[in-house]
Amino acid sequence: AFEVSPLPPTAILVGLVTVVLGTLTTNDLYGAINGPVLLTVAGSFGVGAAFAKTGVASCLASAVLTLVEDSGPIAVLGAVVCLALTLGVIVSNNTTVILLAPMVRDICDRQGMDLKMAMLAVIYAANLSFATPFSYQTNMMVMPHGQYGFMDYVKFGVPMMLLCGAAALVATIAIWGTEASG
Repeated sequence: AFEVSPLPPTAILVGLVTVVLGTLTTNDLYGAINGPVLLTVAGSFGVGAAFAKTGVASCLASAVLTLVEDSGPIAVLGAVVCLALTLGVIVSNNTTVILLAPMVRDICDRQGMDLKMAMLAVIYAANLSFATPFSYQTNMMVMPHGQYGFMDYVKFGVPMMLLCGAAALVATIAIWGTEASG
């Protein structure tokens, strides 16, 4: 609020000072920042870069377009949203967006679609990761405390993902359209 110093380095400095002063142990500090979630997010950036560099993103874009290209931009966007929903069940929402971004850029370039609109649709869909405990950070955090089982996420998450995914697709098209702007 006062903009005295940037938050991320200040938070790291405060954390390190508390360890040095003995207020917290390194295990307490690691537990407080939810290390497994942080490592999952950090690791996804490397995977995303490899996905783009190796050409996997381009191959996946070609596969998606082969399946739905003739059906028009709404079907292409729908296929991208379905892919994001499916991938989001397996990996975190951040990883899903990072992995699909190069593919979406390739698709938009080939189809003359609005990149901002398509990426927003991917972001919306990636954040609808309700079907497994490991697909979203909050799911991982509440699972032990709520004593939820894997099938609890599947039972309630899949219908929510489908409903919200359809709503996100319709809203994205209604608000943004599908054509590239400018």
